[in-house]
Amino acid sequence: MRQLFDDLPLHTRRREEAREAIATLYQNLRQADPSLPSPQKGVITAVHLGRILGETGPLADFTGRRQLLRFAGLNLRERQSGTWRGKTHLSKKGRSLLRKILGQVVLPLVKRSGLPKHELLARLTTVLAEADAVLVSRTGNNFSGAQAAETPGSVGGGAAPPVWRASVISERRVIEAG
Repeated sequence: MRQLFDDLPLHTRRREEAREAIATLYQNLRQADPSLPSPQKGVITAVHLGRILGETGPLADFTGRRQLLRFAGLNLRERQSGTWRGKTHLSKKGRSLLRKILGQVVLPLVKRSGLPKHELLARLTTVLAEADAVLVSRTGNNFSGAQAAETPGSVGGGAAPPVWRASVISERRVIEAG
């Protein structure tokens, strides 16, 4: 036990060095590609953005926000058989580490008592809009709003989906804003 306690400063220093390296790499990527989202003070750091980008790979691989959420396993699923319909849950069939990173970004914002709900939603909408603009600029596809309703196979049988919905998994509960 004593050895573990003695190793704590070493592990803390290594963790900080890794965080600094991730932030530096993300800043270098932003200089090479300015269309990547910028860190927002009090919302998302360069370290979190770097970790998200590390999990997803190039954002140009995704045609829209829905595909990115599906990749993370944040899309909704419902079990049904005949006339029986179960509860709607997150599918969780995507990258669990990506869901963890997104949870680490969003949960402190939700817990923060000094931040009104409308301000939190405005800040998150800004970050998501920047990410969506990156996807649109790279692929030329825009899958938000009415266009998403016209896309074959869209959720809801053709009904227009909400323009913005952030779903975050926190142990056994789902926090939805939208």
